[in-house]
Amino acid sequence: MPSSAAEGARVEVFASLPVYAGSVIFIGGFVAIAVLGGLLAHRFFPQSILEQHNEIAGFVFAVVGVVYAVLLAFLAIAVWQRFDAAETRVHDEASQLVVVYRRVDAFPSASVALRKQIARYVDLVISDEWPKMNAGSQSTAANRLIENIAYQVRHLRVATATQQDLLASLIDGLQATMMDRDDRLLLSSKGLNSFLWAILFLGAADVLLFSYLFAFKSIGAQVAMTGLLAFSLSLVLHLIAVMDYPYRGDVRIQATPFIEARQSFKAIGF
Repeated sequence: MPSSAAEGARVEVFASLPVYAGSVIFIGGFVAIAVLGGLLAHRFFPQSILEQHNEIAGFVFAVVGVVYAVLLAFLAIAVWQRFDAAETRVHDEASQLVVVYRRVDAFPSASVALRKQIARYVDLVISDEWPKMNAGSQSTAANRLIENIAYQVRHLRVATATQQDLLASLIDGLQATMMDRDDRLLLSSKGLNSFLWAILFLGAADVLLFSYLFAFKSIGAQVAMTGLLAFSLSLVLHLIAVMDYPYRGDVRIQATPFIEARQSFKAIGF
């Protein structure tokens, strides 16, 4: 199984493929390699000797299987929670922008210009940044625009106590928006590191190798059992691979909250 520093990048390819094609290649290839390895082991390992140690092999296999199952479940849950957190970030960012868009009307002299810029920022996120995030990049124009919006809000002129309170809430809202944006961009470019992927694949190889130590009288039974074991392992590994980058591939977070925010802007008006 691959364990080099490039493992993370190789697995990332499967997340970028159409989900069904990637599933067939990843899972089918994994199962094929596992079954081929089992057939070779059956051919070269003395079956008579393996039969004498089936009980011991079964005990050790159970321990190894449980240890790897815990590791696999832990990383699968971690990736799932990370995916869910990334989706929450998108909703929070869009929601904060809607709040800022509404409250900026407390500053009539600047509200129209600021609302147009906020609407323009959302358009850039949807049309420019989201496609770029699929490749681990970001929109430079959107980044410059949100920074400019924040600068203008910080320098709004305050004439009343009410405006002072609203300005504080606008600054806090934009700060929260920009922090959510930073987290979103970080999550779009970072996944499990190569070391963790190496551990996952080495653990899978370890489980499969232990399964080869059982004596099989029927080649068909060996192929079926090894294939099903490899299929089960590769399903979870592929799940981790496709969800590792929340904003890439077919299984990715969409820009729906920003589209809904744009609809809210139209309803509110300038």
